[in-house]
Amino acid sequence: MNEEVISAAQFIEIVKTGSLLGTSYVSGAGDRKSVTIENCRVQGEVILDSHERVCNDMRISHVIFERAVRLKNHHVRWFGFLHCQFHALVIEENFLPRSVGGNRIGILRLERYTGAGDSLLGYAADRIIVVRTTVNDAVASGLRPGHVLEFEDCEFQNVTVRRDSEDRHRLFEKLRISNCRAPNRLIISGWRVEWMQVSELYLQQEMRIEFCHVAHLHLENVEAPEARIDFAHVSFIKAHSNAANENSVIRGKTSVRLEESHVRELTWSFCDWSKTRMFIGSIVVSKVWLQGSSTPRRIVPIGNQWKEVVDLFGLLEANARAQGHTADAITNKANALRAYRTYLSRQRRDRMDRITLWLSEVISDYGANWVQALCILFITGLAWFVLLLLSVGDDRFVWLNVDSSTPDVLLSYAGYFFEFLSPLHPAGFLKLELTGWSKIIDMIARVWLGFVIYQVVRSTRKFVS
Repeated sequence: MNEEVISAAQFIEIVKTGSLLGTSYVSGAGDRKSVTIENCRVQGEVILDSHERVCNDMRISHVIFERAVRLKNHHVRWFGFLHCQFHALVIEENFLPRSVGGNRIGILRLERYTGAGDSLLGYAADRIIVVRTTVNDAVASGLRPGHVLEFEDCEFQNVTVRRDSEDRHRLFEKLRISNCRAPNRLIISGWRVEWMQVSELYLQQEMRIEFCHVAHLHLENVEAPEARIDFAHVSFIKAHSNAANENSVIRGKTSVRLEESHVRELTWSFCDWSKTRMFIGSIVVSKVWLQGSSTPRRIVPIGNQWKEVVDLFGLLEANARAQGHTADAITNKANALRAYRTYLSRQRRDRMDRITLWLSEVISDYGANWVQALCILFITGLAWFVLLLLSVGDDRFVWLNVDSSTPDVLLSYAGYFFEFLSPLHPAGFLKLELTGWSKIIDMIARVWLGFVIYQVVRSTRKFVS
């Protein structure tokens, strides 16, 4: 049978009267016991909010609703929707149809939902939006989203928002919690999602994100001055769909974003965030704790919030020292000093501190890289040694002259060079008298080499106590 196209007003007219002139898709209206509407396409928004209907058995079968269908009254319990297609289905409070089955729902919107959680099992949809609803475990477990799940202006009552075990390995597009409250514990568990966003959340006890694989993890405007946010067994995957970057400031395959939030404690448990950039802006964190986790290696400020980067790396350093992880502590301190130098540069102040920090970064990466410091020692030492030879006027060595005695001469001067690398080398180590500029160069070289050697020794603390 061919599909017939009717308007939303015509659909409501059939519901009220049971017939419409010239219709070929309405049956059973004559006995006023049941009405079946089938094989048609409805254009326009359908709002079922009236008690007026032709009978108490309205069967809707194989109907395509191109716009939203809104259920707003208890009388919808007499409706049955079978094998229908909904662009959007809006359910208010506990106004549910008598029966559903085989339907395809693009968007399911629950507003102030008060029905049973298991009643939602038959309402699988590509995108589910829960609005102004008190969410408990029963409601959360009854949701069956295909690609997107969103909570807006909801209250979570000690809830675990868990991904259905059958779909756990399928990549989800977006999980969003916005403008909600969590007076008890909120757990997000078992999701494999490209974009997880928590914004404008008031948290009183704890939010735990566990056993999740995400591409973009964004926490914005989270108010939790007395609460803890715990990341446990969270790993990162690459985003593949455009939905993962929808309305996102961050560009790239993976990212962590913390912005405009106040949190008492952040904890990482068995997470690997070493290869993922963290973006932060205007956050206040009192304490951090890592257990079996890698430290975020790169933290980038949103805007010009370099001071927050310094503070967060400082907290990570203190935590690493408290646990006896000296190497991580030194690495975090180096990252904090690098961010602090950038902060001073942006503030255009403390020039001498900036120069000192820059030298420490170039020589040894703030005491975190002994190989870099050793290379700087040999390169700059060789430069000073050559300058000293040029200033002293050593006739024993002829530049760019190669003969049979060259290997012996090079071996002798190699010995002089390694002796020169010690800041305590004797004044006559070249077996020549230093005068004038050569003494000044030798004195400056001693100070510089002593400073670089200190950086080399300092860098070995990362692995040697």
